[in-house]
Amino acid sequence: MKSQYFQRGRGIGVALAISVALGVRGALACGDFRMPSNHFEGVSSQGYVSIWKELDTLDLGDASLPILLGIQTYRAIPSGELGAGWIMPLFDSGIVQRNENTFDMITPDGTMDFFYRDGGDPNILHGSSGWTGEIQGNDVIVHSKCGSGWKMIFRQGKLDTLSKGSHELKIQRDPLNRPIGITENGSTRMTLTRDEKTGFVSALKINKKKYLFDYEGKPRVENVLGQNMVGGMEQSLHQITYPEEMGGQKETFDFAVTEKMLPELKITDTEGKERMIVWGLDGKMLQDGEWSYDIKPGSDPKGNASIGRTNALKQIESWFKDELNGKETTISLDGTKTERTWFTSGMLAGKERREITTKENVTIVANKWEYNDRGKIIQAYHNNKYERYSNDGKILIQSLNGISLYYTYDNDGFVTITKQTTRNN
Repeated sequence: MKSQYFQRGRGIGVALAISVALGVRGALACGDFRMPSNHFEGVSSQGYVSIWKELDTLDLGDASLPILLGIQTYRAIPSGELGAGWIMPLFDSGIVQRNENTFDMITPDGTMDFFYRDGGDPNILHGSSGWTGEIQGNDVIVHSKCGSGWKMIFRQGKLDTLSKGSHELKIQRDPLNRPIGITENGSTRMTLTRDEKTGFVSALKINKKKYLFDYEGKPRVENVLGQNMVGGMEQSLHQITYPEEMGGQKETFDFAVTEKMLPELKITDTEGKERMIVWGLDGKMLQDGEWSYDIKPGSDPKGNASIGRTNALKQIESWFKDELNGKETTISLDGTKTERTWFTSGMLAGKERREITTKENVTIVANKWEYNDRGKIIQAYHNNKYERYSNDGKILIQSLNGISLYYTYDNDGFVTITKQTTRNN
């Protein structure tokens, strides 16, 4: 074994090649809104059709707010802005009381969060994703899980105000309480024009650009005495015309039914490329282009589904995230299988335990994490890499391919790093 004094410096911010090799797990900015994402694009974690488009972005300088449109087959309530089958979450967002102690919230980026009352103060709400809320009369004030995030005020269940830092966005409404625009600190930032007959949005103006919307009938498919039939037509967004500054192109959404009387949608993008989607009366995806889907519900009726799909070449891939038991299993087209586990309760809830990737029964990735009784990571294994930390989070040992770095700290916060090798150079 060879030892070598390596480097001395303050704290643990010393950059080392071995640190890069061991990797650092990245994170998204906390508290920001963003377009929802799913493992399989276009399919929610429960197997419903879930297609999203970021139409534009409200740029606030040091913050931004995406303007999203979504197609969701599990929504029975038509969008007040875009009609049946759609959601425009910035304006369709709201908070609804489900029973005496629970509430559902749709956020401005279309995600769903569930709240329950505090055991000590019934006016305090705790969200399943870290949001917190407070009931004040007819208002519910919701705060992001991090101080830098958005604050929202819901008035009589509808989103009224969003604020972040020096920015305060207020939704403007007409005499019928329908959104017609957004102001920032009193200045108009977005306007909605509504069709006099349908009440739906016919134009949206933002960032000096104007988007136009046209509508057609969407078949409402029902099962009557075991037979699928069209029970009526509902107005739904059919076409988006993009601003002249973007070329004035059109994107269309044609809702129809198949020969077997199943709901289908043909999306034609601005370049003429078509995408055909078919789903069942339960809203679960059946076909998306070349992909045929097999959706199996999990043990939790409100939890994720096991989703498998097969392409035209009969190749199969699948995904299932079991939130109750803390396990996610993914199988890719080439047969590679990844299993990831995490803790589901106590101080370690949500923290990773293991990640194993195999192909043809050969392990190609093996990661493992260990924690102390305060929930702090103390050891991490990444294939042939190893890291050990002190109880206060300082790195103590890093090992990779026979090379180990040992960190010692003095009372002034300076670190001394010693390099040891267990092989001949």
